[in-house]
Amino acid sequence: MALPLVVDAWGFHRFVALRFCIAAAILAVGLRGVAVRASAVAQAWAVFLVVLTTSAMLAPDAWPALLGDPVRMMGVLGWLLIAGAWALGNARPDVSLATYTSVLVWAATASCAIAIGQWMTGAARPSGSMGNPIFLGALVCLALPVALDLARSEWTYRGAALVMTLALVLSQARGAT
Repeated sequence: MALPLVVDAWGFHRFVALRFCIAAAILAVGLRGVAVRASAVAQAWAVFLVVLTTSAMLAPDAWPALLGDPVRMMGVLGWLLIAGAWALGNARPDVSLATYTSVLVWAATASCAIAIGQWMTGAARPSGSMGNPIFLGALVCLALPVALDLARSEWTYRGAALVMTLALVLSQARGAT
């Protein structure tokens, strides 16, 4: 989730190929020498990716289905990156759940802070670093409950929850909630 902040902090170009290249490089470095543990989830990912790739190859216009475009969003390449991110997270048992939840909350808060800045500079429906107000709303719907739970024990997460709530309201992302 921090990837959009690296490539396009203001969220002007949501389908930048550089995002995928950076994600692929991060995954390549992170997954180097890592063996994915066999599990039902890993098998489900494998089946899903095979079906997805097969259907993309049989599509009338296979290249956009494989690589993605602004209409189809991310294509098979995007799903491969998501599967790689899952594999990387799954292969790191030394990282605690608290670390993952903290990263989720602060990455979402950063994107929401960008959205507030966009609104302050005249954007009618800010999108933060997500590229679309509805995507920002979906991110907030994922991260806000986690931030509220963490806010019970650490006061800094209260500020994060407030920033996320304000960004959700400003984005007018009704469909995400």
